[in-house]
Amino acid sequence: MKNNMKEILKKTVKKIIQKSSRCRKIIYRLYNASFPDNSSPDPVSLSPKNKKMGVLVSDKVTYSGHSIDYLNSKFLTKEERSRELKRIFYNNCKYYLDLDNPKTFNQKLQWLKLNYYDSKEARCVDKAEFKQYVKEVLGDGYTVPLYGVWDDENQIDFSALPQKFVLKSTVQSDGRHIVVVEDKEQLDIDNLKTIMSSWLLPRNTLCSSYCSAYKNVKPRILAEEYIDALDGGALLDYKFMCFNGKVEMLFIVADRDKQMCVNFYDLDWNLLPFTRKYPNTSYEIKKPKNFDLMVELAQKLCEPFPFVRVDFYESSDQKKVYVGELTFYPGGGYETFEPLEWDYKLGDLITLPTANI
Repeated sequence: MKNNMKEILKKTVKKIIQKSSRCRKIIYRLYNASFPDNSSPDPVSLSPKNKKMGVLVSDKVTYSGHSIDYLNSKFLTKEERSRELKRIFYNNCKYYLDLDNPKTFNQKLQWLKLNYYDSKEARCVDKAEFKQYVKEVLGDGYTVPLYGVWDDENQIDFSALPQKFVLKSTVQSDGRHIVVVEDKEQLDIDNLKTIMSSWLLPRNTLCSSYCSAYKNVKPRILAEEYIDALDGGALLDYKFMCFNGKVEMLFIVADRDKQMCVNFYDLDWNLLPFTRKYPNTSYEIKKPKNFDLMVELAQKLCEPFPFVRVDFYESSDQKKVYVGELTFYPGGGYETFEPLEWDYKLGDLITLPTANI
């Protein structure tokens, strides 16, 4: 009964705030006052021009899709979110975001953020729940083994963990939310717990970029097995682009420890004549031994979705394939194509579903 009353109160307050621009302004001012000057929890980049125009965009916007702050994702109306996205989109892609008639790949990702929700996507973006989803679709052994999942950093029993392990946020992908532990005895536990505590803030979910799949996902902490083959800049990351239930192409991320490079390939392993944000490698990359298996697995995982990117790693002995993650808004839908025509070509491959938000 108490929980029901709490939910009713939350919904009532949310509706009041959504309908009152004055209330929202007061909340935003209080939020900004809590983090004056450089103490903001997510540093923002302000050029003189942006200051004059009142533009506040996180440095991570081009990768993780972060917008201004968590409050926007909760209290702005759908129309207000769409107008916010148009500004962010133009700042990054340098052309207009047409949400009424989206044609490009990046435009259609923004449309999906605002207009489409699938509970299966919500399961897949949670890095702990995703492992169970992959098991249900593919069977055992295709994700890195999990040691535990916790709602609070103080729930973790470090004595029960092995000497080597990896800690992650369940709802973030960037390097700020991953800790690789190679020697547990050398850990500064107090420092580590302080870092992980910040992972649990609601603003550290991608709902702040209006990605609908993350709207109700709760941030948690997970620990998984340390696998030597998955640690290091030389590791190749195979990312399959799947459109309306069909694997169409892939790209490979290489040289993470240097200047990151990305090569796009068709399924016959022909290098495609475009780039997206990152340059091609200066050397040839050979097709992985388990390429056909990766295509087969990606095909099974992608079937329910209008668009999804399925990521794989191959073990150093080439005997094992791991599904790294399923991503529905790669690069936040802000990474530019060169030449631009490929933004349209990939957009043609997505048939948008009926809006359900």
